[in-house]
Amino acid sequence: APTLTSSKILLCFQEYADLTATGCQGKLTWSHDTTSLTSIKVNKAGEYTAICSDECGPSVLSNKIVLTSYSQPNPPIIEMQTLPNCKADSALLIAKNCEVGSKTYWSNGEIKDSILVGPGNYFAICQNICGNSLNSNALSIKVGANVAPPLVSTSDSLICGSEKALLVAIGCEGGSTSW
Repeated sequence: APTLTSSKILLCFQEYADLTATGCQGKLTWSHDTTSLTSIKVNKAGEYTAICSDECGPSVLSNKIVLTSYSQPNPPIIEMQTLPNCKADSALLIAKNCEVGSKTYWSNGEIKDSILVGPGNYFAICQNICGNSLNSNALSIKVGANVAPPLVSTSDSLICGSEKALLVAIGCEGGSTSW
């Protein structure tokens, strides 16, 4: 039986692998090619084998070469899972859409699927054996300042029985007042 070797087993962007058969003294037949050459170039993922035939018949099947193809990864999609608020100074960002076997690289240098961050602008990329994706969407994290309590005034500081007073809250711009 012939012995097969390959110049590579992982193919990126339609790269070619050189498959070589040794040990055949007769006619070589490849599983995916009609040529009888002892060396072929292939750019398709799959399993490759060969047999050798002579006047006594075909040999047993050669060893198997398995080629896997990859492409440049798609960019991740990043989402904010926790919103910053006046009492917190961080947010949890999660990267989605990186393929299995890829790593997530963040603009702040961290390498993981989710990160806890403070104020700033963030994006991520996916990286696999064939290279880097384009940048993800960008998120800008801003932390609000502590809000000063409103000033409350009244129309009447002394009420009796069923009388009513009007209370007014002043200084709650951009927010809402809860009584």
